[in-house]
Amino acid sequence: YPRLLLAKDLLRDDGVIFISIDDNEQAQLKLLCDEVFGEENFLGDFVWRRRASSALAERRVSSDHEYEMAYHRGEFSSFGIPKDYKNFSNPDNDPRGEWVSGDLTVGMGADERPNQFYDLTDPKTGKCYPPNRNRVWSYIPESMDRLIAEGRILFPSDVNRRPMLKRFKNELKSDANPMSTWLVDVGLNTEATKDIQNLFQSNIFDYSKPLSLITHLIQTSTTGHDVVLDFFAGSGTTGEAVMRLNAEDGGNRQFILVQIPQPIDPKKQKEAHRFVTETLGRPE
Repeated sequence: YPRLLLAKDLLRDDGVIFISIDDNEQAQLKLLCDEVFGEENFLGDFVWRRRASSALAERRVSSDHEYEMAYHRGEFSSFGIPKDYKNFSNPDNDPRGEWVSGDLTVGMGADERPNQFYDLTDPKTGKCYPPNRNRVWSYIPESMDRLIAEGRILFPSDVNRRPMLKRFKNELKSDANPMSTWLVDVGLNTEATKDIQNLFQSNIFDYSKPLSLITHLIQTSTTGHDVVLDFFAGSGTTGEAVMRLNAEDGGNRQFILVQIPQPIDPKKQKEAHRFVTETLGRPE
C-alpha cells in the first residue's frame, strides 16, 4: 500500500503502472488499486501464461497464469501493436492504392438489424447474394449502394460465397492494433530461468519474469525518452529490457530499479560474486 501511494505520486499524467499478481491476491489488489488510483483509471488485467500445466496440480486444476494489472492517471494511451501490411496489395491497379479484402458482415442478427438484412445484387452481373440471418450486412442499403458505386465491393462469381469489402491501406485510421489483454506472444518463466542459468551456470534467482514479457509492456507503453521505474528489481529484467529496446530503436529511455534489503542465500551470493569477478572484472 505505501508503494502504491508513492507510485501514484511519481506517475505522470500520461503514465501507466503494471503490477504482477497471481490469483491468490488479485481480488484484494484490485480493490486496493481502485482506492489508490481510482477505479475509473483501471486500464485492464493482462493475462500472462507463466508456465506449462503442472502434473502435480491439486484437484487436477493447474493455475498456470498470472496477471499484469494496469492503472493510469487518466491520459495514458497504449501505442498498441504495429499493423502488419503484408496482405495488402493492388492486383487490379486501383488508383487508391494497396488494399485488402475485408468482411462485409457484422455480428448482429436480422431481428436486431432488420434494415441490414436484404438481398445484395451485383449491378454488373445481376447476380443476387442472399443475406445471413445470423450475421447481417455491415451497411444499410443506401450506404451499400454508395460503396458499390465507388467500386469498393468485391462480388465473387459464386453466389454461395460472400461479397467482400475493399479496405485501403491509406484510409486506415491507425497504424497499430490495440494491445490485447491476452498476452500470447511472450515467453514463460522458463525463458527467464534459461537466461539466468546461461549467465551463472546456476539458478541464482527464483521466478524471474521473462525478458519478452517486460519488453512487450515497455515497448507498447513508452516513448524513446520515458523513464521506467521498477519497485521490485529482482534479477534486473526491466533494466535489460530498457537497454535492449534503446539499442533496437535508438531510444533514450532511462530506468530506475529499486530493491529493498532482504536475506540472500550465502551460497547464491557467493556464486553471483564469482560470476561478476570472473566475467565482468573485479568490482571496485
